[in-house]
Amino acid sequence: MRKSIFSRNPASIVVILLGIAISPLAHTQAYKSTGEKGVTEYSDRVPISGQVERVEVAPSPPSADADQSRPTVDEVNQALDEIAEQRNQDAANKVAEKEAAKQQKAACEQSRRWLDQLELYPPNRRLVVYPDGTSKRVSWEEMQSLVEDAREQVRINCGEQ
Repeated sequence: MRKSIFSRNPASIVVILLGIAISPLAHTQAYKSTGEKGVTEYSDRVPISGQVERVEVAPSPPSADADQSRPTVDEVNQALDEIAEQRNQDAANKVAEKEAAKQQKAACEQSRRWLDQLELYPPNRRLVVYPDGTSKRVSWEEMQSLVEDAREQVRINCGEQ
């Protein structure tokens, strides 16, 4: 889907609105002059040399409907603030997503190490050293339960089915 110029560059809204607001303040007089070579020129400034004729330019009257329909500067500023806030929120969400993915990866790696450690124990050895450094002798059934719990944690933390 194509975006309009306003959605890509919200500052252009401000520039256009300021141009519209300033246009009634533009010069309403012009000067017509004929230069040395007979070239006729129109300007909003008095020429230095040549024949000069002042020309009155009547501005078009502003439309009441146009004035009422133009958003105010405050509304435009508010819209720009909302766009900036949305961009900041999007950036914060991306940072949070990256951090969550990093934590998920670390949890997955830790779960895999714990499972590998439990599966590598010989069947007759049931002294389990936990990740926090404590150790405990366990029965064969407890060891099997620890292995199943570790496998479940790998499935949960690593997203495996």
